[in-house]
Amino acid sequence: MRKRKRILLTGGITFAVVFVVFVFKEICDSLSKVAERSFRHGTYYKLFEKWFSLKEEEQTLEKFFAENRMNNIAIYGMGMLGKHLVKDLKNSKLVSISYGIDRAVEKNEDDIKIYKPEDCLPEVDAIVVTAIFDYDEVADTLKDKVSCPIISLEEIVRDI
Repeated sequence: MRKRKRILLTGGITFAVVFVVFVFKEICDSLSKVAERSFRHGTYYKLFEKWFSLKEEEQTLEKFFAENRMNNIAIYGMGMLGKHLVKDLKNSKLVSISYGIDRAVEKNEDDIKIYKPEDCLPEVDAIVVTAIFDYDEVADTLKDKVSCPIISLEEIVRDI
């Protein structure tokens, strides 16, 4: 009888330890995801803050592109940042957006032609990558497909 109690107690303790470890791992994974999301949102906030303060100082992205002879651009990433960039340059007389590049988006509200990254891409003066957290991967994917500069929106806004 004593041996059976010891086995049950050991089994119960083992189960409790495994359960606590599992729960702890799940909590750590969740906290890691929250921290990553928080970092991304903070980065987006800083980018938008700088972008709009530049506009208030009349140092626009349009001027940056024009001064760097990037009059005909493509935008990689038609998510939130890509849509804002399209709206920012929509009425520009100095810069035109030839097309967008996105893995998932097929069409957008602005009737800009969207290509997939693996498609044959028409020549432009520059490709602006709005997928700022994937910039290195995107640049690596596109570098052999195009002869123009591939630049990050974050880098442009930071360096103006």
